[in-house]
Amino acid sequence: MFADDDALITTRTASQVCQNWRSLMLATPLLWGRLLDFDILARSTGEGYWGDELVRRTGSSVLWIKARNSLAKEWPTRNRQLVAHFLKTVEDNVHRTQILVVDVDGTEWSIHYDSWNNVISFPAPQLESFDLTVASTRVGMIQRTSDPGERFRSPLFADEAPRL
Repeated sequence: MFADDDALITTRTASQVCQNWRSLMLATPLLWGRLLDFDILARSTGEGYWGDELVRRTGSSVLWIKARNSLAKEWPTRNRQLVAHFLKTVEDNVHRTQILVVDVDGTEWSIHYDSWNNVISFPAPQLESFDLTVASTRVGMIQRTSDPGERFRSPLFADEAPRL
């Protein structure tokens, strides 16, 4: 999904070609674990949202999670289901996440600070790549913190990310 923005769509379509392809693909959790692309899931929120099914298909495999565009915009205009699902997915699965790439709006980072702090406070024994960008996309908005050393309550990934 990092090389092809449509990898999730292509894989889902391929899983619907015939029963044999579907059976093979559904029996391959590692395949789905490398496709947690919330930018694609953002396109199908509401009735057509299938993020929970995608996470279920990952089984216990390692995860690649990407949210470059879907969380970097102003969340009040986005579907709250996607935001809640993203935070819950990462928080519940940080222990098996191998790659985590996230861009998030600074204001929304502040609003959901406790959830974000939980995500980056849990041990991440499988994590090999971590790319987090927090920036304000709102015109004229400046984010400041009085003491940058007090932003996080505990060490990053509880000092347990040996592969990072």
